[in-house]
Amino acid sequence: MPRLALPSLTLLSLLFAAFVVVPACVVTNANEGEGEGEGEGEGEGEGDMGPENTEARCSDGYSNDDDTFVDCQDYDCDETEVCNQPEANCSDGQDNNGNSFVDCQDFTCDLDPACDEDCADGADNDGDTRIDCADGGCAADPACDAGVVDIQAIQFGTVGVGALATVDNVIVTAVKVDGGAVTLYLQEPDGVTSGGHTYPQYSGIAFYVGADFVADFPDLGTIAVGDCVTTKGEISERNSGTQLYFISEFAKTTGCGAAPTPALVSLDDVATDTDPAAANDQAGPLAEAYEGVLVEVQTVAATEVPDANGNFRVSAGGDAVLLVSDFLLSATPNVTASQSFSSIKGVFNQFYGYSLQPRTAADLAP
Repeated sequence: MPRLALPSLTLLSLLFAAFVVVPACVVTNANEGEGEGEGEGEGEGEGDMGPENTEARCSDGYSNDDDTFVDCQDYDCDETEVCNQPEANCSDGQDNNGNSFVDCQDFTCDLDPACDEDCADGADNDGDTRIDCADGGCAADPACDAGVVDIQAIQFGTVGVGALATVDNVIVTAVKVDGGAVTLYLQEPDGVTSGGHTYPQYSGIAFYVGADFVADFPDLGTIAVGDCVTTKGEISERNSGTQLYFISEFAKTTGCGAAPTPALVSLDDVATDTDPAAANDQAGPLAEAYEGVLVEVQTVAATEVPDANGNFRVSAGGDAVLLVSDFLLSATPNVTASQSFSSIKGVFNQFYGYSLQPRTAADLAP
């Protein structure tokens, strides 16, 4: 999907007291979108390669991390000074600050009167391509606070993108700390479901808090798999993946039920590409239903060695393949072509396409 301009962190901090904000791989920005880098796009040029999160890399005209987004169009640049220069005039039809977004399309214009949005009329009043609660100018509007909801309501779309949502008593299924930023995956306790869905379908979601905001949530300093937590954040789509974004509340709690165990699924159902001979990836029929959920596939074999980002594909003997990502692993697995696995477990997630993310080496069982 096209990269939409995000609300400025500086501006949002004025809207909320303590309001800050989860796929080579897949998270949320209390501040940034899920920081995986799993995309397979070609580079935009021969700039300084590396994370696109410095002043130099966010202004050199290249996609330094090979994710197809250049400079301020890349979410990784959201916290840089060069990408937060205000738009001098939000109604002159010009890109005054040179970040490729014009007038109300620039998130630094979200509080400008020229970019006022009616947050509940279903129309794009300010012409910035963001409607109602998906518009950063609506972040504090009561119409955009959905209250306490189940993860299923978020993943199934009953509660839409842009709304604020409180998720109570859910369980941490995976933790990733990288450069001080924290990525979590959250899932409803075993058997807890709503909306007529079959557990665990639609019961998992990604969560991310950038390094500059982790200290605002002390419980993130000791977070671990199996913890019971309550959190509040904005529902966001980051490169097709659903996540909790701009987290404003987070705390460990008690009262969760049993921790979820990986759901045994058919590789064909959650394949990242059911027909490799066809153009573009053709995801399995239940891929969306298992986004963010702990799953397990059995009796599979590698179809290739890991690429430069540590990703590789497996099949169950048919045409369908499943992309396995090392995002949650501390080291790229030493996988050989045609290597067999009795089982691979992990979080199935979506970011630049779907992938299965093992959490530890033990999730890759020979």
